[in-house]
Amino acid sequence: MSELKLYWKLKEECGRNYWEQRILAELEFLRNLFEEEDQAMPEQFCRTADGLYGKLKTRGGLVERDVKEAEEALSAYHDRAKQYHVTCAAHAHIDMNWMWGMPETVGVVIDTFQTMLNLLEEYPDFIFSQSQASTYEIIEKYAPSMLPEIRKRVQEGRWEVTASSWVEADKNLTGTEAMVRHILYTKEYLKGLLGIDPDSIQVDFEPDTFGHSRYVPEILSHGGIKYYFHCRGNDQEEIYRWRVPSGKEVLVYREPNWYLGPVEYEMTSYVPGFCKRNHTMEALYVYGVGDHGGGPTRRDLERIMDMREWPLLPDIRFGRYHDYFQALEKNREEYPVVERELNYIFTGCYTTQSRIKNANRTAEDSFYDSEALGAMEYLCGESRSNRDGLFKGWRNIMFNQFHDILPGSCVDDTVSYSLGISQEAMSYGIACANRSMKAVGDQIDTSAMGYPDGRDSTSEGAGVGYNTMGTPMRSGQAASDGRKITEACRGKGNIRVYTLFNTTQYTRRETVEITLWDWQPSLCRTRVTDGEGKTVAFEVTKKDQSYWQHSFHKLLFTAQVPPFGYANYYIVEDELPVREPKMDEPRVHRMEDGVYVLENQKVRAVFDTGSMKLVSLTDKQNQKEMLDAPSGYFRYILEEDSQGYSAWVVGAYRKIEDLNEECAIRILDQKSSGIRQWITYQMDFHHSSLVVKVILDDQARMLRYKIQADWHETGTPGGMTPQLQFYMPFGYVSEKTRYDVPGGAVERESAGHDVPAVYYGAPLPVEEGSCLMLTSDSKYGYRTDKQAILINLLRAAYTPDRYPDQGFHHWELGVGVLPSSDWCEMMSQAMCFSHPLYAYSNSVHPGTFGQSFSFLKVDGQVKVTALKETEDGDGLLLRYYNCSEKEEQLEVESAGGWKEVSRSDAMENSGEKLADQGNVLTVRQAASSLECVKILYR
Repeated sequence: MSELKLYWKLKEECGRNYWEQRILAELEFLRNLFEEEDQAMPEQFCRTADGLYGKLKTRGGLVERDVKEAEEALSAYHDRAKQYHVTCAAHAHIDMNWMWGMPETVGVVIDTFQTMLNLLEEYPDFIFSQSQASTYEIIEKYAPSMLPEIRKRVQEGRWEVTASSWVEADKNLTGTEAMVRHILYTKEYLKGLLGIDPDSIQVDFEPDTFGHSRYVPEILSHGGIKYYFHCRGNDQEEIYRWRVPSGKEVLVYREPNWYLGPVEYEMTSYVPGFCKRNHTMEALYVYGVGDHGGGPTRRDLERIMDMREWPLLPDIRFGRYHDYFQALEKNREEYPVVERELNYIFTGCYTTQSRIKNANRTAEDSFYDSEALGAMEYLCGESRSNRDGLFKGWRNIMFNQFHDILPGSCVDDTVSYSLGISQEAMSYGIACANRSMKAVGDQIDTSAMGYPDGRDSTSEGAGVGYNTMGTPMRSGQAASDGRKITEACRGKGNIRVYTLFNTTQYTRRETVEITLWDWQPSLCRTRVTDGEGKTVAFEVTKKDQSYWQHSFHKLLFTAQVPPFGYANYYIVEDELPVREPKMDEPRVHRMEDGVYVLENQKVRAVFDTGSMKLVSLTDKQNQKEMLDAPSGYFRYILEEDSQGYSAWVVGAYRKIEDLNEECAIRILDQKSSGIRQWITYQMDFHHSSLVVKVILDDQARMLRYKIQADWHETGTPGGMTPQLQFYMPFGYVSEKTRYDVPGGAVERESAGHDVPAVYYGAPLPVEEGSCLMLTSDSKYGYRTDKQAILINLLRAAYTPDRYPDQGFHHWELGVGVLPSSDWCEMMSQAMCFSHPLYAYSNSVHPGTFGQSFSFLKVDGQVKVTALKETEDGDGLLLRYYNCSEKEEQLEVESAGGWKEVSRSDAMENSGEKLADQGNVLTVRQAASSLECVKILYR
């Protein structure tokens, strides 16, 4: 535009003093306004710019009089400028333990908050906003003297609390129920600490979160959250309605500039274009020093107060995020609707720092189990005594879900603190589960096989602490082999009872391993029975093992346990000797022409003896071969350097090693028949090693891979980043893969990079029929490419932690062979994989409950995310979601009669009443929705 030639020269040569910066900011705003609204520059604007340039060249600079004259010459545009409104929202972005340890985070929070209190005292118009309940907890714990002044500013409306979550959490790896608890516990905590009405907290402030999963709006709506602020994960829409399949939506603002920084004189230049694109006259400017805290500076406030008086800029004001979103509401129907997940960014964060991720999944799953056990305890007439302990544990779990901790983009000090508070959380979960099983177990009649003579028994109290569920340690082997809560013995003599607890909604028929302590009778006179006295076949996997002056055997048998219930199984001494069970007594030959075979009623798996690759995997129900090439093996990847972002970014693959093919495989042991079959092998590669045990249980559809890695690979700046992955080619045509994500499931096409999932990934066959799925106990990074699905196990990133994940790791992977691609079947397989049957060693005593019992039955196409005692202790809360695209019918049957049932939300508020007294409820479940019911018994 030739008429602006001198304007561009003015812009280039001007700006050395306050007055020059002021007029340049005003001219730049007007220029953008004219371009957006008029598509042409007014003559008066061009003449004024030319005149200013002439004065600049004549005198070498502009002074106050020159600027005031120019503003007067352009005064006709004053009203047009003031039609635009800019809300300046202050914030201090505080990364929880990102590149530093917890003591520094505490110091950052205290110092930042003190600065803000000082500025609030000095500047009456200033408004400050702060997210993350954890920052307020830091003040409560470490600087409580600051709380009265913070409360005062909150009540004045000058300190806006934008915390609807405990931390600014990851939105891909955090589980469904944990996301709900962020909202519940944050709102309840802030209500008690600062006197905030929970309903007034309506913004989820997530400026730096690394992507946003598909059903986030569903979960937010469940918690009364209407608005969403983010920066990453979308580079298209700026203001939009993010809608999920159920029809629920949140109003979203995607920060077009950045979520932190100073107030600059030209900060309004983007406003006309932004407002035109988004059908609004309202703009938002986010300011304040951040990442390491700090918040707005005195200069920021002085500039805002000064600029709001400038005649040719928009109406500029201090403001709140809530106020800005509410201003956007009047044009809500004008904003586009977005119906997709807001991914992907930082794909390395789905795998980096394996121990933190392992601890997160272990804690989430165990707290689900502990709460379900607590619900059973409640239905026995007991109220959980340590509800506060679970809340403390949840705080630790939620803290670790911060978007630089759970994703692994953090330093060594962060990892140490994270694993430490994970252990504390797990301690609460284990203790509460232990007490709940005892409370229920004490009320069960366990005398079906009579009473033992235990006068000479040493078993009671044996095994304390044995195999307790642990969290991953920084070095050495993990504390547990599987997910056990307690294996301490409460029985004695020659009659033992094991109460098996099922914390899922599914009837379970599967293999159980129990520990039999100080058993004096010979194993040849030992029998396993169910609660009705029927003999159950069993196998001995370990004999005469020692543990702290006690001895034990390990027994395997197949058990059936009802949903959300228990079943008793007895170990008794027979009067007459029977054939002693063998450790391994194969009935058929399982090594056929250079292959190993694991086979049960549903699955046949054939392994090459040289490489231990799967060469055949058959769904016996459909007589369908699932493979057309070797599968189920480990690959060592060298990634291209990601230029200092090795924790965050998976680089291009530069070298791929097939470890099973290239390493010497050593078979350690094998059992090829019976209730549980397995093959264990070892391979050494580079500086590391793997020990892999492949298991197939009776009646199972899942091959279970128990993996121990001793990892000592390191990445090199400017070099390559090593990665370990499990690779599973499949032999059918698939165009999409279904992944479990928070709040539901998504179907994705091959993306050519890693994608996140919580419980499983399953390549869907184009033609209906048998389907493979891949699940794990703690892994999140998947990829589907060229008829193969893989899951990433370890990455040796080199920054910001120079040597992450060195040492021992234990995980379990599952390869499922399903007769169809039904999502409920996939979910049940994944849930049962991650939530074992818990074997509680009970004592023999009379009781009011029978040998097998279901406290609650849930029948319908849903996944239960929580069965828990309500926060007020008045009843139970059942939360679930429906992944179906159609409305489903759900039936809930309670063992005890209830007083009332109503719908509820994340805050456990009672909604629509569904039933009065009774014990069976039929309720409609909307398509693709997250819902919950509140059941009052007292």
